[in-house]
Formats: sequence, structure tokens, C-alpha cells
Amino acid sequence: MTILTCWTCSSLETQPVLRVGSTTKGGGIDLTLIVGVWTAHDDVPTLDFRTACYVQGRWQPLTGDPTVVELTVPSIDQRADSSPTEFGWQEAHRYCSDIRAVLDNRPDNPRYVPGNRYYEISLTGLPAGALLRFEATAALRDRSLVAAASGALWLVAPVFDEGDLRESRTSRPAPNSSAPGAAGPASAEVLLPDDQWWVLFVKENDNGFAHIRLDMLRTDDVANNTAIAPVQIRLDDGDPIDISNLAPLLWSDDAPDEYVWPIIDRSTDSFVLSVKRSAAEPLQTVEIITGRGPSADSHVVPLDPSHVDQTYGFRPTALILLQYCIQGFNDLFTWPIASYRPPRSYIEVTFADEAAAYSSRPGTRENAIPDGYRYALEAQRDYQVKTQWAFNAGVLMLLRYGLPADQFALLTDQVASGLISPSNAGFGAHRPPYYQHDTNQRELILAERVIESSFGRSSDRTYYPDQRIYLATSSEIATYSTLLERDELRYIVLDRSTVAGQVAGTDACLFGDGHPTGDDGNYLWTEAATGLTVLLIEDQLRNEMLNAGSDEILKGQLGYWLRRRLMLAVRFRKPGPSKIYVYGDDLDHACGDGWFDGSPIFYTRGYLAALCWISTHPWVRAWTVDENGFDPTLYRQPEPITVSSAICPSVDPLGVESIDRQGNRIHFDT
Repeated sequence: MTILTCWTCSSLETQPVLRVGSTTKGGGIDLTLIVGVWTAHDDVPTLDFRTACYVQGRWQPLTGDPTVVELTVPSIDQRADSSPTEFGWQEAHRYCSDIRAVLDNRPDNPRYVPGNRYYEISLTGLPAGALLRFEATAALRDRSLVAAASGALWLVAPVFDEGDLRESRTSRPAPNSSAPGAAGPASAEVLLPDDQWWVLFVKENDNGFAHIRLDMLRTDDVANNTAIAPVQIRLDDGDPIDISNLAPLLWSDDAPDEYVWPIIDRSTDSFVLSVKRSAAEPLQTVEIITGRGPSADSHVVPLDPSHVDQTYGFRPTALILLQYCIQGFNDLFTWPIASYRPPRSYIEVTFADEAAAYSSRPGTRENAIPDGYRYALEAQRDYQVKTQWAFNAGVLMLLRYGLPADQFALLTDQVASGLISPSNAGFGAHRPPYYQHDTNQRELILAERVIESSFGRSSDRTYYPDQRIYLATSSEIATYSTLLERDELRYIVLDRSTVAGQVAGTDACLFGDGHPTGDDGNYLWTEAATGLTVLLIEDQLRNEMLNAGSDEILKGQLGYWLRRRLMLAVRFRKPGPSKIYVYGDDLDHACGDGWFDGSPIFYTRGYLAALCWISTHPWVRAWTVDENGFDPTLYRQPEPITVSSAICPSVDPLGVESIDRQGNRIHFDT
């Protein structure tokens, strides 16, 4: 006998998506439902669908026919690939990646389930705030077998921001180690299992609703990645809401105000639930219960504004995203690229090589992956993530005079809007330790003039030296301290893992990889000799931000270990400061061109997914140093550091702690 089953809103891949209405009439809520059906391979079921909204005290059937589309691997890919923009490609995959994984009959795919079919049902312009019920009925053509799935959702699409952040939890108190077996006071903390980490947001007084958002490191069950993670949420003294084991609202006359159905967003790894709640009855507590058995963890979060945690504070993890954008004489030594009509110059194809016609890395052929600065600009515009771009005069002259005006405007418009803050890479982007004071000063002043003439504004007073090299020479110290006194320079970019100073009378990396102090470098520091504030690039962010796994990129995510590190930093010990993580690398890395041209890695989509993830997580905030609201005191360590050397770890991984083949401790000391 052929078995037929039908389900919706109850598995990882059949989660609904609610958005503020996008119809021409405006208003309302748009809903996308996913219905799963299983039957034998050769049987193609039909699907019937009915809906009703509880409005004005009664259930009213919706008029009009919903759009129903069967989803397959080719149809999902075709929808994404036919989008005219990379943003459209990302959005087409974000909420279908789990479906695609289950349907993809490729070798060694553990998630493939033979016989599964999925149907996407789209409804638009639904009445905001109403309760919607729905029922999907699958049947074989002769109707010898019929299966149905029903459910209900509140038609709300809450938007959370950092003001709704209440708490994060990644660890719990450990028993007092000095008294084995005794309960004792908490003397230390132990990390929870990764699948029990969370960040809690609560949004109240939202048109008669209270909304809970619980962001996890993962929303699948660590013991079974096809199942929903074991999480329960208790509001005040009510019954726990078991995320993975709720009974759907049956098709009946009932429309209970207390009805709740959590929605899982697999792109953000969030559980979101909305409950009817009047402003006169604010929530008092939210209890989060994660895990099962001996490892289960329960934690109550008080919501009373008068309650203040005296030990810990909670603040969005701060990021600064720095792109190093320089050019030299490349344009003078390259023929026009004849693959385009009309032929494009070097800077034109560096800006946009959508046909992957040219590789600017010597000895490396193109690989059919589009690349160029334009992709980074469009990703930043579409996801509204702020960055700093460090320019030298060479690249600005090439862009300004070598691009058509509409293409150069993609850059200048973002500078004017504040999405991009221009930083200073120096006029020629030279290496300051090996030049005299006057030369170093002119290098920065002339670059500043080119920035001002190109964008009609000054730089953000951040200097990004070539190879992030610093040797504390008298010329460097004199240059930087003089410009600081004139308020023409405030920040300098170095690397967390190689920044060195005197430790017990010896030059050593202050926060080197493998040192117990490694992560302690991720703050703002005042450099004692120059007075500048040091922005320390975090190696892990630089190395992994664009290299998420293919499934993570389809979901629009950062890589798992970066998500983990950033979640850990939401909580800080009072009075602070909080950690701040700096990404810094060549702009070519995010754009897939230059030194990264011809790589098999789709860097532009890695960057796209990273910005998507940052933009959808209010517990992460990307800042620029000259942005209104950026308060460096929140991230600054009170004690200054004296830096003796620093260098890019890609060319000198251990900095002063290693010796190169020429016997130099700093690689460029030839």
C-alpha cells in the first residue's frame, strides 16, 4: 500500500516566512508557506489549499487564489540564477536551502529523502495582526489516499533592534572547585554546549503583541540535524512552549487569543514567537530551557526595568570592516581587455568583470566566477552594512578618471550616504618605517587631499599602512604624533596577532595566536608613543569571513566558528569595556579580483552572505569610526600599550617572534 503524508510549519524545511506587505497597494502582510508531501516515487499528488482569517469576531475565508509552485532543485536554482542581481540570488536561496538539501539526490548527501515533494504557497496583502488558519490537503489522482496538514499563524512581522536586546547566555556557573562535591558558591563558569547558546530579544507594546526572538548558534538538534533543537520558552508563570513539539490549531470555530506558534528562521538561526499582550500587562520574565537530560539548562531572564545585573552587561558585538583599496601602475602595463565590446581598460574590468574574462593575477587563468569592486558595493548597498575603505591616490585617480560617471557614482553615492567611510592608505601606499618623517607626513597629507577632492569630504582620520607594518621608528612616531596633535589622524590599523611590545624585557607579541592573551587584544588600545588609537585586525575574521561553507552561503550566513566567537562577545563584565572585532584585508579579497582572481572560491558571494548575516542580527553592529553614535570609550582598554613592531601575519605569521630565511625578525627588514 502506498503511504501518503503531508505536513507544514513543523519541520526545519517547512518554516513559513512572514514579511511586511510588498504589494502595490502597500500595507498588510505577505506570507510564504511550505507544504511537504511524501509518497512513493511514481505517484504525483495534487494539493488543495484553503485559508481563513479571524477578523471582526469571525472566521472569514480569503478571496482569490494563492500562488502554488512545486519546488525542485532545478526550479530553486533557476529562480536564483535568473535574478538580475546578486541580492536576488541570495534572497532566493536563503529560505529554500533546507528544501534544496532534502531534494538534492547527489552522492553522499545524508539529508536526501526519496519521495519528498515541497510546495510553496504565496499569499499577499493579508490583514496585519489577524489570526490566519490554513489547511493543505494532498491526494493521489484517484483520491484513494488523502492526507492533510493544518495550522495557524498570527499575521505579524516584528522587526527587532538592539534596543530589544535583553540577555545572552553561553556559559553557566561551575561549582566551587575548592569544595569537590559541594554545591558551594559559583567560583567560575563553564561554557554550555554550543547548541545551548542564545541571545534573547523581547519587543513589547507592538500593536497588541509581545514578540520574543531567541537567536541560537544552531536551530537543528545536535543529535539529529534533521530535527528541531530541543528548546522551550516559558513566559511569566505559564506553561513552557516546546518549540519542537506543539499541537497546531485545528480547523474549527475556535480563535484563542492565547494561541502561539513559533517560527524558525533558518537563515538567522532564530526562534520567533508572538503572543497577544496588552500594554497594561507587560511580561515579567522569560525562561529559556535548552538541551535535554543532564546537560539541560534553564535560565530565567527578568524583564522588570528596575532589575539591573550588577556583574554583566549585554551589548551588540561591535565590528569594523576595513577594505584596503590601492592601485599602482597596473593600468599602464595592461592592454585593453578585448573580450568586452567596447574593450575595457584595466580599472574598468577591475571594477566589473561580470563575464570573468580577465585574471589580473599573473599565471592564473580566469575561472568563470564574476568579480569586481561593483559586487562589494552592491552587497553593501543592498544589506546596508557600513564599511571603511582605505584609498591611495593611485586607485582614486584610476576610478575617478577611468570609469564611466555612473559607475564611479556607485562609490561616491555610498561615501555621501555614510555607507562607506573613506580611510587613508597613503598617497602611494608605501611602508612607513623605511622613510623619513617629511616623506611619511607628505604621504598622508597628499592622500588626504586626493580623498577630499574625490569625495568632497575628509577621511575618517584612520591610517591603514601597507602590510600594517610598524617598527616604532622615530620618523613614524614623529609623523603620527604630529598629525594627531593637528587632529588629522586618530586611528592606525595593525594586526592583533603580531602587534608586539616589551614583555619581561623581551620583544614579544602582546596578543599572539596561541598565547593565553590572544583574544584579549580585541579592544581599542591607545598606543603610548604616538597617542593613536590602534585598530587591531582579528586574524580569524580576516581569514574566515569570506570562506563560509556552501550551505552557509546559501542561507546567507557567516561561518559557524565566527558566529560562535561573535555571540560569545555579546556579554561583557561590568564596567566594561566590550570587545570590538576588526576585519581588514585587500578589497580584492571581497571582490574576487586582483591577487584573488582565478581562485575556485566564490569570494563575492562569501562577502554577500557575510553582509546578509550581519544585517539580520541586531546583536552584531558594524560601525565606522566617524559614525554618529560610535563611542570608542565603550571598547577602549584604560591602560595604553607601547608597540615596538607589527606586520601583516600573511607574510610574517609570528611577527617579531620568528626569523625569516634571511635572518630578519621583521620580514621587510632586508
